[in-house]
Amino acid sequence: MIDFSDRNIYDIATALRGPDIKLFSPLNSSAKELFTARLRFLVGCNPFHSGFVRSLPRIPRCCQGFCRELRSLDVSDGLLVRGMTHYLHHLKSGFNALREIELEATPEVYEEIRLLLLLLSATLYFLGNGSMIKVEQTYKKLVEHVGEED
Repeated sequence: MIDFSDRNIYDIATALRGPDIKLFSPLNSSAKELFTARLRFLVGCNPFHSGFVRSLPRIPRCCQGFCRELRSLDVSDGLLVRGMTHYLHHLKSGFNALREIELEATPEVYEEIRLLLLLLSATLYFLGNGSMIKVEQTYKKLVEHVGEED
């Protein structure tokens, strides 16, 4: 039985689902592929059961799309901003939990997790004040670490 009273297990489980915001939003899709799909792979989800699962640490085109969609986000759309903020907080908790548990991973994977957490924090900062500077800086660090898409 899975022990959901363990906070790390609960945090990972809530991050696996993906965003609840505007089902067909381009921001939703790119965020899910960038963050949720990678988290699903790191915890061993099967792509046949889980939908988006990204095994490669390389930055997919969706990361560029994610930044583009953030830039064009209508921050006056309170429902979308609140939904994205809620989703990002679950992801932060899930990725932080991965650092806490005994994950059989290389130092490179732990560095990727650290950078994804920075990108999540920068995105939350953007949603709060509208500045993309931290998002762009963190995106560049992530690309330097894991490389461009082939």
